[in-house]
Amino acid sequence: MSLLNFSPSPYKYTDKLRKFDEDTTIALKYDLNYTQQIISDEKTCMNRLNILLNMINQCEQCVNEVRNVFDLFFLHRIFDELKQNYENEYKKYRLGDLAIPILHPQLKQYLSSNWNIYNDNHKLIEFFSKWKQILEDDTIDLIIDNSIQSKENMDSYHRLVWDVYMPFLRKSILEWNPRQPDHLIDFIKQWMPYLPQWIIDKYIHGFIHAQALHNWQPSDLSAKAVLLPWQKVFKQETWNAFMNKYIVSKLISTMQQFIIDPREQILDPWHWFIAWYDMVPLS
Repeated sequence: MSLLNFSPSPYKYTDKLRKFDEDTTIALKYDLNYTQQIISDEKTCMNRLNILLNMINQCEQCVNEVRNVFDLFFLHRIFDELKQNYENEYKKYRLGDLAIPILHPQLKQYLSSNWNIYNDNHKLIEFFSKWKQILEDDTIDLIIDNSIQSKENMDSYHRLVWDVYMPFLRKSILEWNPRQPDHLIDFIKQWMPYLPQWIIDKYIHGFIHAQALHNWQPSDLSAKAVLLPWQKVFKQETWNAFMNKYIVSKLISTMQQFIIDPREQILDPWHWFIAWYDMVPLS
């Protein structure tokens, strides 16, 4: 049998070559489309970034005309547009942080001009309400432990409250008369929606304790009258934590020192203890 009978058919070779060319063409078209899509996406991204830069430049120009903190509502509109229409870039580049060097000095200047809890302005609540919607990041799981790192993790809104507002609020609370709680209670109720929960739990309680329970001992039953109006102000778990920390611990210590002596029983410590039954956590 001739070896020529076993040689590949020229037609089969041509068919394989054509198939290879077709596959190569398909692959090249895919690469071309992919590259064109990347270029298109990059152009879109650049256009969006240019728009963002123009909006930021607009902020810088307008800031020069600001006379007080309430002139900054125009800035809120710009940041609202950034967050609504450029959400990805807003989060990726933390654009909310750009408001910090503008808001902080203006707010500090306003608060330092004789502001206190007794001459609080409803415009200020409106100011915080609007900026809370823009600057607060619910995705941040913030645990404050007084470390530098934990404070660096704050979003822009929490930093605004903590760095600027809280020093003035603390000063005002420490000047408050704890036996006249009504105004401060009304004030705290108004501001609760705009104060981060960790500030309410950890610091507002601390300020009240510093005033109302300074050097308190269970024999002083007047503290109950001071604290009673606050019982319905805070969440139950927050109130329980406050009572456990500042009241229950001292009541337990008192009962641990209680001496039972049927012949000359002194019941004063027991009366001090039982007087708090309707305010302290039962478990």
